[in-house]
Amino acid sequence: MDNRKFAFNKPSISPIRILICDNHKLVRDGLFFQLAQNERCELVGMLQDGAELVDYFSTQKKQDCQALDVLLLDYKFPERPGSPHSFDVLLFVKQLHSQCPALKIVFVSMFDQPALVQSALKSGASGFFTKDDSEAMDNLPALICKIVDTGQVLISPGVDQAYKLDKVNLEFSPMQELILSLLLAEPSLNSVGLANRLYVANSTVRNHLSCIYRRLKVSSRTEAVLLLKRLGWQPRQSQSDQTELQV
Repeated sequence: MDNRKFAFNKPSISPIRILICDNHKLVRDGLFFQLAQNERCELVGMLQDGAELVDYFSTQKKQDCQALDVLLLDYKFPERPGSPHSFDVLLFVKQLHSQCPALKIVFVSMFDQPALVQSALKSGASGFFTKDDSEAMDNLPALICKIVDTGQVLISPGVDQAYKLDKVNLEFSPMQELILSLLLAEPSLNSVGLANRLYVANSTVRNHLSCIYRRLKVSSRTEAVLLLKRLGWQPRQSQSDQTELQV
C-alpha cells in the first residue's frame, strides 16, 4: 500500500476522502496529482490490487466505511502470483456497497463495453469513467465532487452512449440469430451468400435483414456487425442448430 497522503487545511466545505486502487503505478500517480489540484480532495491511501483492497476493508470494516467517501478503482486486476482465489471486482463492489451504502464507488478503467458498465452500475457503482476520456480525466476532481454532493451517477460520454446502446432490443428470431452469426464470422457476406449458406431464398434473407436493421436502428450489414461487436452480442443458437428454424 502506498501511504502518500495529501490534504488541505480546513477547506470551506467538508473534504472528500478518497482511496485509490489501480495496479498501474503510472495511473495511481496520475490520479494522485490530478486529485491534489482540488482543495476538497483528501487522499487516504493508494492500493495496487484486489488483495490489498480486500485486506484494507477487512481490517476495520465499519470504521473504514466512516473514514472514506469515495473508492476510485480499476475494473480489472491481474491475478496475484500464488493467490488461491481470483478477485471478483463486481462481487466485491456489491458486498461493499451493501456494507457501506454511503460510500461512492467510482470506476476508472480502459474498458467501456456496455455490459461491463451495466454490471458495474447494478453492483452499486456511482460512476464509470474511461482512462482514455481526456475530458473526464481532466475534470475528475470536479466530477467526484458532483457525485458526492448530488448523488448522481456519472459516466464518460462515450460510455454513456454505449450504455444507452445496451438498451437496444437484441431479441432476434432463430433465423435472424443465424444470419447475424454468419455475418459476424464473415462480414463480407451479402444476402445471396447468406441465402446459399442457409439454403433459403434470397428474399427470405432480405426480409430478415430488414427486420434486423429496424431493430438495431442501422441501415446496412456493416453497421449491424459493428454495433453488435461493440455491444458484445453473442447468439444463443449455434450455427450447427439449423433444424426447425422459423423462416
